[in-house]
Amino acid sequence: MPLIWLHGYGSTAFEIAEFAPELNSMGYHVYAITYRGHGHSRVSDYEFSVYTIADDIAEFMRLREIPCATIGGWSLGGVVASAFFSSYEHRANALALVDGGAIWAQLLSEAYAVMQEKNDGAETQQPAPVSDPVKKVFDSRLDGARWVADAYFSDYVRPFDDVLLAYAYSFLVKNEAERWELHYDHAQIMGSWADLDDPVGSHRLKLLPRSHRSVLPEVIYRNLDIPMLLIDPTGDDEKLFSRSPEYRRLAQQHSRWIEYVEYPDTPHAAHLNRPDWFLRDMKSLLGRTDKESCDY
Repeated sequence: MPLIWLHGYGSTAFEIAEFAPELNSMGYHVYAITYRGHGHSRVSDYEFSVYTIADDIAEFMRLREIPCATIGGWSLGGVVASAFFSSYEHRANALALVDGGAIWAQLLSEAYAVMQEKNDGAETQQPAPVSDPVKKVFDSRLDGARWVADAYFSDYVRPFDDVLLAYAYSFLVKNEAERWELHYDHAQIMGSWADLDDPVGSHRLKLLPRSHRSVLPEVIYRNLDIPMLLIDPTGDDEKLFSRSPEYRRLAQQHSRWIEYVEYPDTPHAAHLNRPDWFLRDMKSLLGRTDKESCDY
């Protein structure tokens, strides 16, 4: 069963690497794609949307002669999975959304704005974003990996092990000066954090986050007729915005198709922090997927 995995924003295809052997033994053939503007997929035109990335996935499937697949993703990857389903519904035979793609992004911005008002000018409870990622330059890849570990993995409940170190290495590319820097240009892709957190600032956003806010799960999944796994890590609800009510609402609307699973005491990167749970639930999804729906 082809499984195409879509990574989170700022991440890479390597986020699924540690799971590939187990997923393969279950019966999945794992493909993972690093988006344009990420990794070594250098671009000069940053005006691309989540739907553009969905088109890239569809073209990849055409070139590989994959008629349809299970489409899975984390965070932004879940949003891309939803955009893919919106445009290429017949090419997906199951969906796996890890804390992304099942809630209207505008609600998150509005929640952050309310949080700011409650704090009455005090520092927001939202974790501080990584600052000036493109300008961070490192003399060695190991120095860069250590910085990535502190900036991106500091809230993980899983110990920082060799697997996560290898994943951290994937965040780094060599620049023209033969030094190491993050693999994506945040300013070019996403714009300013202030605009991202402004619920009425959509018109100022870059195309990728602007298109993110155009993804409406209630509309996209109104005729859902394939299995979906919806993973909700609740360990970051106090710091961020609890998505659980919206996730549950969507799951209740499509109780025949959506398996909603909460991961308690787990931060946003649910699959990376709870690998055993993730593999368990992906196996369950495979068991619910119609293996005859496509000619592999």
